[in-house]
Amino acid sequence: MVLSGCKEEDWTQTKLGLWSYVYEVVGAEKGTYRLEIGVGQDGNDIVFEANEIPSIPGAVHQYVIDWEALSEGLAGVTMFIDREGDGDFEKSIVSDGVLTSDEFDTPSVIDVIVPEAGDAVQDGITLTAAATDIDGVDSVYLYIREPNDGNGVPIGQEDLVATFNPVAAKWEYNFDTTLLEDGYYVVLAKAVDSYGNEGWSEVVPFSIRNWAVIELLPATPNSKAGRTMPVKFSIRVAQSVDAAMPFVYNEDMEIRIYKSSAPSVILQRSLFGAEATDYRIDTVVEKYITNFKTDRNPATYVVEIWRPENNFTVGSFTFRTVK
Repeated sequence: MVLSGCKEEDWTQTKLGLWSYVYEVVGAEKGTYRLEIGVGQDGNDIVFEANEIPSIPGAVHQYVIDWEALSEGLAGVTMFIDREGDGDFEKSIVSDGVLTSDEFDTPSVIDVIVPEAGDAVQDGITLTAAATDIDGVDSVYLYIREPNDGNGVPIGQEDLVATFNPVAAKWEYNFDTTLLEDGYYVVLAKAVDSYGNEGWSEVVPFSIRNWAVIELLPATPNSKAGRTMPVKFSIRVAQSVDAAMPFVYNEDMEIRIYKSSAPSVILQRSLFGAEATDYRIDTVVEKYITNFKTDRNPATYVVEIWRPENNFTVGSFTFRTVK
């Protein structure tokens, strides 16, 4: 940083015999500076400090110091800020004898607008954020993570660079939701101002639901009670997302089967494997298959497909048995 010579401007003698001055700092490069100015009379020293104040090339900071007010413990310093160095001072700050970086530059205020909390999204989505900062928002980044009790768990969708839309006055990023598995996620945004100070949004929970479960069971009225029957289904990308409806292959599912009359009693949990009640994937006919021993009495059963790590239901369907 470059500290210019002190300029005398509207000198006013105080009752202490001191003068009021204008002190000017001109930014030479992006960084921070420390400024200490002191005066003294009759053994009484009065000191003003500005610590870790950020600046950028060409920015002008003017400090108008009322030494009499400072000597009385009052807020006697007014700082005027011209961020572009064009003679137009955008804001001012009133301070006591110590000015800190937190007083000078508060973080940007930023909010995620799209998605809203609880939204279920498909296909492409324009992630949208609104950011404000008196010092100017330099850039905005978006983050999609798996949820936890805090700011989420990174999954490779970090530092997504948003673009400012001047018509909507919002920051936007077009995201292809098919890059991630169906499940629960969170999105948050970060705004960086001209000085590099960062502000973060609140975490917004949402879900991705691109997959559709297609039931492939035989006509259920012909399924006799008491028999072991193959439970077959296909998971495909929803037609509204991809007209080709490609098959979804996933070995991390859990298939839960229960009677519709007793949903709290899980009769079978099937994981991927080679055991009789595990599920397998036939890639030729593109089906998930597991075996299930039905009750002797006719009943209606519910089949739920889960991503257990995320406690997320991909889809479900029912079938029934007859005598």
